[in-house]
Amino acid sequence: MDIEQKIEHAEKAWSEIDPENGATVPDHAWGFSSYGDAPGGIGGGFVAFVWKATRDEVLNFIRDVLPYSPPGRSDKDWEAVAKETEEIVEEMRAGAVSDDEGVNRLNAALVTFSQIEFFGRFGDLMSGDDQYPQKIRAEYLNEVASMEGSSNDYDESGAKPIPPLPEESRAHFVEWLTMYGV
Repeated sequence: MDIEQKIEHAEKAWSEIDPENGATVPDHAWGFSSYGDAPGGIGGGFVAFVWKATRDEVLNFIRDVLPYSPPGRSDKDWEAVAKETEEIVEEMRAGAVSDDEGVNRLNAALVTFSQIEFFGRFGDLMSGDDQYPQKIRAEYLNEVASMEGSSNDYDESGAKPIPPLPEESRAHFVEWLTMYGV
């Protein structure tokens, strides 16, 4: 494939993401969130969550899509970015680097293209103790409370523990994630 075909393939992959696919995805499904690493005025900053059945499917998506869409700066060597992305993904797949180290290296390789904020299982967002799931749940729970006319005052400081989300909130949480960062 030439570069134009790769870009077309990447854009098609984004368009095929079902924004509500997390509603039926089990906790053990894998995903990531990323945003376009460009100024907001030209489309950067938009956060997207992608969920797949397996870690390998997520790694394939990252390898095949993020070096091409959202687009990086025109003065970047997109093929070199794609090659480096593929090498890092394969190291992650083989267990040669941890997921955290792999994501840090992917973010360095994908500067001006995409930045990955979360890589893990859906259940991690629902109940995980890491910083990003805590941040997302705090924002979600505060917004839900605000819509109900109350207040939770959750934040990442740990002053008020952020509880796991109950299963009955899954569909609403997924819907909320589709609009996160928009």
